[in-house]
Amino acid sequence: MQRPTAPTTDTPVSSHASEDRYRALVDAIDAGFCIIDLLFDGERPVDYRFIEVNPRFESQTGLVDPVGRTASELVPDLEVFWFETYGRVATTGQPARFDHGSEQMGRWFDVHAFRVGDPEARQVAVLFTDISERRSILTAAQASEERLGQALAAGNGIGTWDWDVPNDRVTADERFSTLYGVSPELGRAGAPIERFFGNIHPDDVQAAQSAIDTALRTGGDFNAEYRLVQPDGAIHWVTAQGRCRLAADGTPLRFPGISFDITERKQAELRQRALLELSDAIRDLTDPDEIAYAASAILGRALQVSRVGYGTIDKVNETITVKRDWNAEGVTTLAGTLHFRAHGTYIEDLKAGRTVAIADVDKDDRTRDTADVLKAIDAWSFVNMPLLEQDDFVALLYANHAVARMWSDDDLVLMREVAERVRAATERLRAETARRE
Repeated sequence: MQRPTAPTTDTPVSSHASEDRYRALVDAIDAGFCIIDLLFDGERPVDYRFIEVNPRFESQTGLVDPVGRTASELVPDLEVFWFETYGRVATTGQPARFDHGSEQMGRWFDVHAFRVGDPEARQVAVLFTDISERRSILTAAQASEERLGQALAAGNGIGTWDWDVPNDRVTADERFSTLYGVSPELGRAGAPIERFFGNIHPDDVQAAQSAIDTALRTGGDFNAEYRLVQPDGAIHWVTAQGRCRLAADGTPLRFPGISFDITERKQAELRQRALLELSDAIRDLTDPDEIAYAASAILGRALQVSRVGYGTIDKVNETITVKRDWNAEGVTTLAGTLHFRAHGTYIEDLKAGRTVAIADVDKDDRTRDTADVLKAIDAWSFVNMPLLEQDDFVALLYANHAVARMWSDDDLVLMREVAERVRAATERLRAETARRE
């Protein structure tokens, strides 16, 4: 078998000296190298046989003892891409430079292929490098960048800011501005940091300020988790991360960072904690009214609403009687007997066993005419969840909020779980009382 010279196309071996130099070069390089003999079915390349390989071939491909064997023998179901590409080089004489992966080999290669020897021989030399690791790192980096891009594009989920500390000027993107209750126009133009961070929940201000001060003093990382009070009164949980850049003398210069809206995760944690707390609370209680109040208090804190209560129903008179409800600070109790019709027409839904969840009483046909009455009792938005016994409407779990708010499916699932646990605990107490009597 005639061997080619060093990498030139369509050139036969000219002397033993040049072949020796070529062999020394091929054996010394870190890349894999092989010469293949293309096999055709008519004009269609269908396989190739390995004529010779260099010492790095095996480590670059994972193929052992390839000389004299075909690609299909070594790698069953090898992709036709390789036959077609090398066949094109063999028939046209045009070199090919590309990177491509083989799923069957589980590797990705950087390849330089060129024809060698007489055109009629249809032989191709292939110089290649396994770049699987590099490709994996690049793919992971691209995926990470794509995930970050998707996250940054996902509404108000993640926002970025840059604080010019000496001039106390924070510029921010639209997501950050919206999350912190600042107009996007002002965020782009820049505003003092107090304009952005003035909406931090009063209970979280001290910890957040301490984290900021530490970063300003040390130039270290800033990591803080706190609540933001939205203009409509809604609460958002955020995690803020950044780093302050200092001058040579330690003077704070710039403080860029990002904020993540983690409200959904925090609410999930609160819901789970609420159910665990409820289980502990009702285990030792022996009075149904105390169970109802404990459940209301736990649910109210978890949902972060204005009021939660539990009452019994008189379907004939269309009233609810509440012995005790849980109320946030500054909110008045509704304990007593209330008439449903005084607050809207949704009683018909409750009688049918349907939960009523109203985000804004001004905008719902069932409460529009009584919206002022509802807002006066801090029920601008509310959920009424009927509890049934043998398809009979006997009790109600309700949650009120002093401002409009959307009620998520998770909110309703939590309320249903709490309601069912309260009913189960109450029924257990009744059964125990009946046995004692």
